[in-house]
Amino acid sequence: MVLGYLLVSFGSAGELYYYAGMLLCGIGWASTISIVFAIYTESVDPEKMGLNMSVFNCSLVLPALAVPGLLSLSTALGGGRWMFVLFALCLAVSFGFWCCVAERNSHGNPDHAR
Repeated sequence: MVLGYLLVSFGSAGELYYYAGMLLCGIGWASTISIVFAIYTESVDPEKMGLNMSVFNCSLVLPALAVPGLLSLSTALGGGRWMFVLFALCLAVSFGFWCCVAERNSHGNPDHAR
């Protein structure tokens, strides 16, 4: 999705950039909603499920709540290209945090030997 947002931000260079970016963003969004949710719920300590699912939901819900304000700001600044670069940066940071989630070993304890 990071690459997809960057391609959309350069959509003015040609339609191919825009459509390829939208394709990558669509695939990335679908995988975020379904596959990651299933894997994540299996690998998180059940005692901390509430906290972890809150973080997961915030990574989906808070950006959606911020869109109207960002669109108003984008219109006031005269364009939206910078917004897609911001989205790419935020997703790259999110990817870094997701890489820090430790898997449980067969005994149910987090595996810190990654």
